[in-house]
Amino acid sequence: MKTMKRFFRSIQFKIPMLFILLLVISLQLIVANFLTQLESQMVSNFQEQIQLQVGFLKNNVQPILAKDATDEAKMAEISQLLQDYPTGNSIVEIRIMDMQGYILGTTNQTQQSVVGTRSTEADVQQVVVSNTVQSYNFTEGETRYWKYVSPIDPVNTASGNPVGIISVTSNIESRYTQVKDIGVIFISSSIFVIILAIVITVMISQGITRPIAEMKQQTEQIAEGNYTGEVMIYGDDELGQLGTSD
Repeated sequence: MKTMKRFFRSIQFKIPMLFILLLVISLQLIVANFLTQLESQMVSNFQEQIQLQVGFLKNNVQPILAKDATDEAKMAEISQLLQDYPTGNSIVEIRIMDMQGYILGTTNQTQQSVVGTRSTEADVQQVVVSNTVQSYNFTEGETRYWKYVSPIDPVNTASGNPVGIISVTSNIESRYTQVKDIGVIFISSSIFVIILAIVITVMISQGITRPIAEMKQQTEQIAEGNYTGEVMIYGDDELGQLGTSD
């Protein structure tokens, strides 16, 4: 027990622990800051990509909504346009509505029955009232989504009010999953670095404390009147020079 206490109080234990604690704290700060910035950047890039797709789709929808045609004719054209539109893996659903909130088309084939009905969603009603973009995150089950609802301006922006509304629901969970996977790799690498640092610091610590311990032992022998011992010299550094001094 006394030997253990003596070891924990020794320089041989304190020096490695100091280096390891400094390394662990530094790695925690670096990893936390890196993952936070990475997540923010990836989410921002994802949202910008969705907005680019929304802008492209708006350009195709604007002429249809601006036509002097019946709602049935507009629905047919919009339905064909959305059917041919490549949504990819990220976009869950796209809805096109008029400025009263009536749904003119959706990419969700299982929700075609809502076409022609008025949307009751609060974000759509907010756009109808304020003509401003609405965007927010929400969660269903364990999956995170990002929704973007925007008014569709007329072809000639100086001609008046928006001609419709576009609503895009996208699955953003994949971006958080990528950040999580990168975080696991980062942490695994950090653990390897910490283990390597432990080995190196223990070797350095022994290189410092071993000559000191031998000089201490030799000093104790001299104090007892034994002058026959010699101090082992491990190098030509300051400790080595101290061991050879008269």
